[in-house]
Amino acid sequence: MKNLLLLFFLAASFSVSGQQKLQVTDAARTITKQGNLNDRRFDGSESLEGRPVRKSIHQIYAEQGAQTNGLNKEEWIGATYYDLQTNGAGQNRVHAEDAMNIRAVWTHHNQTEDVGFPSRGTGFNETVNSLTFPPDDGVTLEQPRTGWPNVTTLDNGTDVAICHLPDATNDLVLLRRSSGSTDWVETRVPTLVPFGLLWPQIVSVGNTLHMICVSTPAGNGGEVYEGLSPALLYFRSDDGGDTWVINDHIIEGLGAPDPNTTVDLNFGIGGDSYQLVADGSTVAIGVFDIGEDVMVIKSTSNGDIGSWNIKTVSALPFDDFTFSTIPYTVEDLGGIDPNGPGAGNPDSTSVQALSFLTNDGSGAIALDPSGNVHVVFPQMYVFCADTTQAAGAFSSFPLFGDLIYWNEIDETMERIDVVGPALDTNGDTTLSITTFDVLPENNGAMYLGMPSLEILDDGRIVLAYIGIMEELIRDDPTNLNPLQHYSHIWMTGSSDNGATWATPVDVINPELVLFSFLVDMTDALFPNMHVVSENQVALTYQFDDEPGLNLVGDTEADPIVSNTITMTTIDVEEVLGLVVTSTTAVSPETFSFGVSPNPAANLTTVNFELGTREDVTIDIYNVVGSLVSQANLGNTTVGSHAQTLDINNLSPGIYLVSLRAGDKVATQKLVVTK
Repeated sequence: MKNLLLLFFLAASFSVSGQQKLQVTDAARTITKQGNLNDRRFDGSESLEGRPVRKSIHQIYAEQGAQTNGLNKEEWIGATYYDLQTNGAGQNRVHAEDAMNIRAVWTHHNQTEDVGFPSRGTGFNETVNSLTFPPDDGVTLEQPRTGWPNVTTLDNGTDVAICHLPDATNDLVLLRRSSGSTDWVETRVPTLVPFGLLWPQIVSVGNTLHMICVSTPAGNGGEVYEGLSPALLYFRSDDGGDTWVINDHIIEGLGAPDPNTTVDLNFGIGGDSYQLVADGSTVAIGVFDIGEDVMVIKSTSNGDIGSWNIKTVSALPFDDFTFSTIPYTVEDLGGIDPNGPGAGNPDSTSVQALSFLTNDGSGAIALDPSGNVHVVFPQMYVFCADTTQAAGAFSSFPLFGDLIYWNEIDETMERIDVVGPALDTNGDTTLSITTFDVLPENNGAMYLGMPSLEILDDGRIVLAYIGIMEELIRDDPTNLNPLQHYSHIWMTGSSDNGATWATPVDVINPELVLFSFLVDMTDALFPNMHVVSENQVALTYQFDDEPGLNLVGDTEADPIVSNTITMTTIDVEEVLGLVVTSTTAVSPETFSFGVSPNPAANLTTVNFELGTREDVTIDIYNVVGSLVSQANLGNTTVGSHAQTLDINNLSPGIYLVSLRAGDKVATQKLVVTK
């Protein structure tokens, strides 16, 4: 059992303690939702017997002859009745060389009243030297039944898709199409795992394929593999999938010390709770399992065995345990988390006081031009001290949280404070949601989630995510849960490695969608992005007119509705106001940059060292990105320097001190006390 005293000591550098401008009633913030670690692992065999099947208003409008493609607007590129595109972390569903060559995949299924979606497969659409997509042909790339497709393109022009065969087979299907061909060739990824593989993700660099997946867990018909259920596995092919030089590799540090038990790594990293990225010789994996530390696993040697390193982004308080199997106290946690729902609660035995930070199973990871890893995940607090509950059970706080940002430059977590207030669409500073019962079951029922992250070649960060719309509510008295809020796709970004974030934009708005009168009846989920130019990202998502997912949450009894797969090319400067800065972020070590004392009350000193003569400024920002102080040192000589800052006028809290020297900037935290 870890003790969180050290973790809370480090919380001084975790800016989630900053003031939130968005208000939510205490009753709503502390409402708990029951869950289980296995709730998210769907394979498409869930029974939907008795559910009605209907068309969405969007599909009806399209069938009546509406034009569903629009230049620089939302394009309806496909459809599916199978509405669960991911259990948690997003797959790589879109790949692009430029705005005229974009390929997208999704899990497709035509209208059916059969349970289990027996003929689902990989839906596919692409632009071919065109700025718009053609109509969807409704055909899958392979023989069904498959799921969880990803797509990429090799340098030689070969398109590659990966998906899995569920049920008893659990093979990974590799689909390849040579440049200029229309035929997809289907092969299987070789494995020695007895019960097969599920939930793959694939990326390419040149003609090299990197892939991760998991061994089939016991809950999906598999068994324990090397002490883990499931095991996270890494594969690599240096020839575009013809042969695989690395197969079934459990990355060092993720294996079970005793393969005869399953207590290590809390049984293993859950399926579809990870994301894979690669660039050059750098390969990185973000892990966002609810019952594990949030981790970054990285190799700078092309994924070679023995080259991986693990960094913990956000640590759980206990090692190797399953939720609700260990009774614990506030003392075991090192005190009540000052950033959690129990802050200020005098009852140390309450579920609020006994909650600790994890994530909701989703998250996003990206590499910047220097090879540094950037991570975003939803902040979720859970309580799991009640051992009378089933093993793996927990309570969470769906209206308490935010999106958390971390990067490898300074290795500290930040709360992205702009995302919550943006949901206050009526501007009364209060999120008008009083119970989580009106939140649809969007893979965790959080009011913020499903992040997707991309970084442009100039270092600008682009973030897409879902947010609950406080004023858009579906009221259907025939439904078991008649009142539910719609979700929309939101986007923001940063030009300074997360020091400040652009005002979020609701992408489901009359300026970007095809039909403005459908905005108020659109539930949009599963954002996924890929860079298409120096100033654009391709954004794909799924939507219908029914909040939630029919495959998630039996209590909602949502009908089986046609879902639209959509693509929008976003100009990040025009839509988000995300402009290029003239500086390049570097680590504080570049300037031997330090702030002391820290914490500080009245004065603090910035110590730094320059290797070349540069124009220097020192800026102080608060946690919402506002500039509160600036010292212009002018042209500064080579050598060591010390600049004293007067911080008497700053309120207690956490600030960012940015040292700008020429075209480089480095940032440090400063804790101000009184």
